[in-house]
Amino acid sequence: GDVRRVQWPMCRGGRDVVHLRVGDGGHTWPGDATGASAVVDRGPAAASDAAEVTSYSLDATTEVWAFVSAHRLAPR
Repeated sequence: GDVRRVQWPMCRGGRDVVHLRVGDGGHTWPGDATGASAVVDRGPAAASDAAEVTSYSLDATTEVWAFVSAHRLAPR
């Protein structure tokens, strides 16, 4: 699939930034096998049919969990 990962490690304060660009999907949750994220408003300002395409090039839930579980909030 068309997924591009750009990483900026060691940003200020020891923070990491990861950008995942999914080019073969619309405004849906990548990897959503339920189809729930493909539901769009069919009103006059509805998104085009292309916006309903769900990418299976990666599983967004797995990616987010891997990132979040690898980082901890700084103590206040």
